[in-house]
Amino acid sequence: MQNQLELKLSALDREKDKNETEYEVIHNIDIQTYVGRQKEIAKRELDAKLEEIEQEREAKLADLAGMPTSSFSTMDTASEKFFKLVEQNLQGGKTKPTAGVPQ
Repeated sequence: MQNQLELKLSALDREKDKNETEYEVIHNIDIQTYVGRQKEIAKRELDAKLEEIEQEREAKLADLAGMPTSSFSTMDTASEKFFKLVEQNLQGGKTKPTAGVPQ
């Protein structure tokens, strides 16, 4: 993952250098074009860094859980059902016995 981020950032640095050269040395673009390109490059750099952080977070969660991230939705569903049962019990509601969940 780190290599992918480094490659993306390296490519963006080259693009930034090219843009600066076109504006400051060759003078074939105007200030608005230069600033617009610099903003777009900065946004893409930020997006790449945020994507890297999100991927690291997901990988760490998967490692901590010891299971693939595809099972997270199953865990969410099971926890929602459990909390609904607890809420009903706290409100004094009667619920049907659910397999594996003591009443």
